[in-house]
Amino acid sequence: MISLDELTETLQIYGAAAVADRPSFQHRGLLIDTSRNYINVPTLKAIISAMSFDKLNVFHWHLTDTHSFPLVSRRLPQLSQLGAYSPQKVYSAETVREVVEYARLRGVRVLPEFDAPAHVGNGWQWGEAEGKINCFVY
Repeated sequence: MISLDELTETLQIYGAAAVADRPSFQHRGLLIDTSRNYINVPTLKAIISAMSFDKLNVFHWHLTDTHSFPLVSRRLPQLSQLGAYSPQKVYSAETVREVVEYARLRGVRVLPEFDAPAHVGNGWQWGEAEGKINCFVY
């Protein structure tokens, strides 16, 4: 750390300093809705990196909603097969783990949001034929 001595117009270098700095709020977050607007993983990582630079610590990831279901489910693969914008615009379990770990290393907690079944429209088209309840009215 350095400071300017205005009387002598010289720079002074501190030999030791104590900095007390903390955020005003514990939860400092950003919500990204990838159910309405697919965002690729490199861009998500860039957002998380930028969050860490600005002391934002919660990445609220809105993954699924009526508009699309881009999360690949091992138990119900039809959700993303029928509900994603395209087969290329999905997030696998491995991808989600990768994003969570990337964020963790930068001090950002990922808070995933899954709107299901009430807000899920796309992806549930197969449900009625298999005796599953579809809570969305088209």
